[in-house]
Amino acid sequence: MRKRLPVVIAASAAVLTLVAGPAPARPAGARVHSLEYTGGGLIVGSTRSTAVRVGDAIGAVEFRGGPERFVSIEIADAHGQPVTGVVVQPDGDEETHVCGTTQKPVKVRPYENVTVFLMNGTCGDSGASVVTTGTVTATFTKR
Repeated sequence: MRKRLPVVIAASAAVLTLVAGPAPARPAGARVHSLEYTGGGLIVGSTRSTAVRVGDAIGAVEFRGGPERFVSIEIADAHGQPVTGVVVQPDGDEETHVCGTTQKPVKVRPYENVTVFLMNGTCGDSGASVVTTGTVTATFTKR
């Protein structure tokens, strides 16, 4: 039995890789951080001024800034459908709307926090954005 255990473990790992697929490639030196959220705000118009942030991880999540100049965002909601997010930094005029994931990395100012507001409303051409609970993953890169 002891000789078979490593074979069983290796076979199980191979099956999991086939079912789950390979892990997504991340750029070398990337800093990845995930935060959980509950609920979201509403989009009225196209600005974050309508976003409601009731408390920590309710309606928004905030990532600590670092030396990186770019961030990619992925929002994974419990119901499996894309959710709208608005990516902002303090005192910034720019905001980036995300439907599920960013299409390309978003330029950010180093050492300033990045906030992602989770928004109910619409999500691009995919239809409704209904925020329940989930995780926002930020991948910070220098390039």
